[in-house]
Amino acid sequence: MRIAVFDVCGTLYRANTTFEFLDFYFQENLKYKFFRKISKSFLGKLLNYPFFRFLKFDVLRYVAIAFLKGETISDVNKAARIFVTQHLAERIQPEIKVLYDKYQKDGYYMILMSGSLDFIISIISEAWGAHDSYSTVLQIKDKKLTGKVAFDQLFNKSHVLDEHYEIIGELIVVSDNASDYQLLKKADTGYAVCNKVKQVTFWQRKNLKNTKLVELL
Repeated sequence: MRIAVFDVCGTLYRANTTFEFLDFYFQENLKYKFFRKISKSFLGKLLNYPFFRFLKFDVLRYVAIAFLKGETISDVNKAARIFVTQHLAERIQPEIKVLYDKYQKDGYYMILMSGSLDFIISIISEAWGAHDSYSTVLQIKDKKLTGKVAFDQLFNKSHVLDEHYEIIGELIVVSDNASDYQLLKKADTGYAVCNKVKQVTFWQRKNLKNTKLVELL
């Protein structure tokens, strides 16, 4: 099987779909808006850094997801569809869409892998005509979100790929995430998407022979 794995946030879209969806969904929620003001501040990022860097745990992301507690699946699905079709449609990275269309046309098994939320990625997967998608799964009880994560995809992409696809004839990986290093390392052909100069520096330092840089600065 020839497989093409595409990341979503920062790759297919120049957007962090988790936070941008939550900003959209809670745009009238004053508590959430106050939290976002703190999370975007230098202090908020500084406090989050050691957890993210050394423990692979994004505290700010988990706090943001907690705001979804009590929201119904039907409400978030409806909002997510509007968010994807209207807001994200303007954030597509044209160069990556060309790459995606190429591999799709060539008959590759198209997979989206993202640390973003399941109800967002399922709609994105549908819009892009992907064969499969893997994302962060939120906990549900009585058709309502609990505000907790059941499975976090954020640092688990390489493991999830190995778990679901034992025999891969050819693997293409396209991602902007430094955390996807192991996934790109095992690819036959990798594309490291660079939206910032520091990403170019990171991938040049890694010097993966199978990986091409896609600079979208």
